[in-house]
Amino acid sequence: MKDRAIGDRVVIAAPIACGQCGYCKKKEYSLCDTTNPSTEMETLYGHRTAGLFGYGHLTGGYAGLQSEYARVPFASINTLKLPPEITDDTAVTLSDVLCTGWHGNELTQVKEGDTVVGQLKNVKS
Repeated sequence: MKDRAIGDRVVIAAPIACGQCGYCKKKEYSLCDTTNPSTEMETLYGHRTAGLFGYGHLTGGYAGLQSEYARVPFASINTLKLPPEITDDTAVTLSDVLCTGWHGNELTQVKEGDTVVGQLKNVKS
């Protein structure tokens, strides 16, 4: 791994990306061409997503991550290194939807003071 070492605290992203295919090079990791071998998904939907942890065979058949240890393919791409100030209790909340948002913010380089979502106006319920 390039920038990971034994003992590093990380959050694992749900999509599994190779880091080398055309989609990964454009940082469109959930579209990775190589990590989901499912011909069934391609037949049913006309394309495949990346492999996903904890879903069925349509998304590669990878085991889930609710365990003490996990095998993470292409770990330098599929893990987000945690800074030391993030506590374990906080890190647990980053393990699914929040890590996706965090990763998106990191990729797009959102900075303090940036507006990410504007206020919705004239919305009828």
